[in-house]
Amino acid sequence: MTTKQRKSTEQQIVESILRGIVAVIKLPFGGLFKSSSKGASIDRAEIQSRWHEIEKLSSDNDAHGLAQAIIMADKLFDAVLQAKGLAGQVMADRLKSAKDLYSDYSVYQGAWDAHKLRNQIAHELNHVVDITEGQQAVEKYLKAFF
Repeated sequence: MTTKQRKSTEQQIVESILRGIVAVIKLPFGGLFKSSSKGASIDRAEIQSRWHEIEKLSSDNDAHGLAQAIIMADKLFDAVLQAKGLAGQVMADRLKSAKDLYSDYSVYQGAWDAHKLRNQIAHELNHVVDITEGQQAVEKYLKAFF
């Protein structure tokens, strides 16, 4: 009997830990999407708040802060694409699916260019963001959003 109680208690502890981990993982995305009868919609106030953080990081003319701003902008842009219900397993797939949403091809291409820079930052060990190029990437994300 003691073994069954201990297993049950151990299972409860493991389940609680797993719930905590899931909650921590969801934390950065909390409030970004609101449920509605038609599915997920975007909480514009949350997007604006996060965009304000991105602008702060990108305005300091610091390569490291700019790299962070680009990564944050990319994540936010991907969240918007997901909220729009665009198909794809990864950001690149969703971005391909978004092509028809843009009447101005240069805005769409700008989003791709910014995403490519984000990939360089994320995947190339010694990539240093050029200040001008980085600020342009942030501007391209902004145009793609609004």
